[in-house]
Amino acid sequence: MTAGYCFPMLKGSAFLLILALAGCSSGRPASCEVAQQQIYACMDKHLDQGFSAFFDACIPHTKPIVIQGTWARDFEFNRFYENVRVQPQNAFQQADQITELVSDQPLQKDAAGRTLATLDFIKFVGRKQTCDVLPEMNLTQIVVDRVISNDVYSKTSSHYH
Repeated sequence: MTAGYCFPMLKGSAFLLILALAGCSSGRPASCEVAQQQIYACMDKHLDQGFSAFFDACIPHTKPIVIQGTWARDFEFNRFYENVRVQPQNAFQQADQITELVSDQPLQKDAAGRTLATLDFIKFVGRKQTCDVLPEMNLTQIVVDRVISNDVYSKTSSHYH
């Protein structure tokens, strides 16, 4: 799985992060400080090649690793809780610091075509960003490269429309 189709899942803050993240020279930045200094130029250079190319070139990140946890998704809502199974009543809360997954998996819909809020316990191969290139965003993103397993354990009507 690639992250090339991530933009429809992104809400305002995530989209701003992507727009604000492009400024490296050639290759991945050597340090967080360099990445922060070069982020806008790197975005200009790489974002038109897709999010995955941009992430690879501009955001310091881990090599692909196996990650698991709860993925709470809804219209304009994307939260990942690593290594825990979150109860539905706790999953869709606002938070000061958030982690989002970037994936091409579409949101689920009911028979009438309305978006569903889902909780998935997901295990995947992905890459975590290793520093905040825009610390004021309070956002960490993990790119999902390949889903190993995905158990949707809660589906409800969207909380947002």
